[in-house]
Amino acid sequence: MSRFSICSLAYGCHAAFWSVVILTVTAERLPAVKNILASLSGHHWVSKSIIALLLFFTTAFVFSRRNDPDDLSGLVKGVMVSAAMAALLILAFYVLHYLGMA
Repeated sequence: MSRFSICSLAYGCHAAFWSVVILTVTAERLPAVKNILASLSGHHWVSKSIIALLLFFTTAFVFSRRNDPDDLSGLVKGVMVSAAMAALLILAFYVLHYLGMA
């Protein structure tokens, strides 16, 4: 038997996606946060990745006893929408940042 359910892995994906969005925007708006992230691993993106991985596995572990629904399509769609929204928000932030509007 697998240690994680599909449901718990989906929740882990959501946690990882949104942690990257929050950390990215925060680090760009507050240089002190970017410096802290960079000091943890040598580069702020590496630290964000480590944090996202830790959140993914922690969230998946916390929800590992949840039973999977019979139809997984809702979970899959939710993860896909969450990933797309997170990517679009980061893209929009950097476009606005480049234009001097964020």
